[in-house]
Amino acid sequence: MENKRVVIIGGGIAGMQAAVTLSEMGIASVIVEKEERLGGKLNRWDRLFPTMTPAREVLEPMRERVSASGAEVLTSRSVLSIEDEGRGVVLDDRTRLDADAVIVASGFDLFPAEMKEEYGYGLYDNVYTTVDLERMFREGTSIACVSASGITEKSKGFNAIA
Repeated sequence: MENKRVVIIGGGIAGMQAAVTLSEMGIASVIVEKEERLGGKLNRWDRLFPTMTPAREVLEPMRERVSASGAEVLTSRSVLSIEDEGRGVVLDDRTRLDADAVIVASGFDLFPAEMKEEYGYGLYDNVYTTVDLERMFREGTSIACVSASGITEKSKGFNAIA
């Protein structure tokens, strides 16, 4: 696979793993990440569920693997378009990156908790999502968790008692 090049849009854990795997296959890659550093959502998380592994214990070795892979990394850059049926990517400064393929690993959006008003998120003080808790853990905030009992979601077929 001589002289193959893949542009990876997104420098989270999936984009980084793609770069490492491509390198192992002898394929050059370029990661384009809109944030200042690689890592995606893991940059904001303290621990990973269900193992409770500190996020940094996954993230730091992966960054090292990307660096060792020889992948080109472009941070603080956005993609304007994918062109020529995946043979090129145009960046925010109009730079064109030629490629043999494009991998889109642009992450995900979290569910907007305020849409489930019955849980009180955004309506009442001290109602948090796990992402809020992650931020608080990282900041060193002391937290006590109280489980609700008797929560039901019968309209969806659930009837859970905690």
